[in-house]
Amino acid sequence: MVGSSKKITIFEKLKLEVVVLPETLQECIAALIVRLDLRERVISAQQQSEALEKKRLASRTGGPQEFREEADNALTFKGRLCVPDDPMLKEEILTEAHSTPYAAHPGSTRMYQDLRQSFCWEGMKNDVASHVQSVWCANK
Repeated sequence: MVGSSKKITIFEKLKLEVVVLPETLQECIAALIVRLDLRERVISAQQQSEALEKKRLASRTGGPQEFREEADNALTFKGRLCVPDDPMLKEEILTEAHSTPYAAHPGSTRMYQDLRQSFCWEGMKNDVASHVQSVWCANK
């Protein structure tokens, strides 16, 4: 069994929060609430990107069907969240994808395939390969 402090650390890395419901229920129930902090930051950064805002406007006016504005104002391309050209944001996504305890430090091909299901940006494949290579070299 994992100790409480270790669980808290794991939850913090995964951006999870433990919520204890009131004792008025028959028993105390713990629930995990996933904070969509990263998605919210990507959406905010999208609104600062002139290129993505042009695509958003085109999607509103009957432009290419691949781009779509979601209910939470996220711009998606074929269902994948569009990440603006923000090196720090991309690095955060790459670091999180590579460091999550469930990823088991995947290689660049697997990591790219996993990320490609949820995100898209120009040059993603090269960015993933560079990130994995830099982590691999740093750990050598």
